[in-house]
Amino acid sequence: LLHDTSYLQNEIERVREEKAKTVSDRMKLEEIARASADRLRCDIRDALTVKADLETQIYKVKRRQQEQEEENARLRTYLGKCKDDLDRALR
Repeated sequence: LLHDTSYLQNEIERVREEKAKTVSDRMKLEEIARASADRLRCDIRDALTVKADLETQIYKVKRRQQEQEEENARLRTYLGKCKDDLDRALR
């Protein structure tokens, strides 16, 4: 009986140690998961900021391109009139 009691006490102690190690491991994993989630949130926030900046730049470039195309059309019209005027003057 004494031997069985000693064996059971050793098993109880072993199970307690395993449980403590498991709890410790779980806490470490939870901390790692929290840190990873925080990093991901920061990365997502930074990516959204970069996306917004790029969208702003794209909008500005498209607007300038449209303005340039309008100016080119205006200049083509003006040059066409100048050519017509020159042709008339040379006749």
